[in-house]
Amino acid sequence: MPLKADLAADPEAIAATFGPRTLAAFAINNVGRESENARIRALCDRHGVTCVEDATYTFLGRSDHDGRRFGSYGHYAVLNFSQGKKIPVGGGAVVTNIDAGVSAIEAVGARIARAPANSTLRELVNLLIYRAGSSPLG
Repeated sequence: MPLKADLAADPEAIAATFGPRTLAAFAINNVGRESENARIRALCDRHGVTCVEDATYTFLGRSDHDGRRFGSYGHYAVLNFSQGKKIPVGGGAVVTNIDAGVSAIEAVGARIARAPANSTLRELVNLLIYRAGSSPLG
């Protein structure tokens, strides 16, 4: 991930990596450094790239940049509820704030329900990014 000297994500460096085959970019708040999530989302929108916000450590918190809640910036947000996270109950979630995202998440859920028990979270995330990136919005 392209980072600034303070280890926050660098929106312009992220956008510089976009190419014709780019499906998604992650907005991640790294090691306690808040990224410019709204700017990353705007760049993704401008380039037709799906923005996935990693709200693993920041969910329910508010941005110092604009006061918005974390988890609301990306087309999708991934949440982790394992030990040490904001809500340590186990498991995780993917949420969306776009209409097309609901059907993409439902399609992933249906596929998981049919998947063998040894499926992994990695396969879920890969499938979601693929579905989101291959949709008209991606």
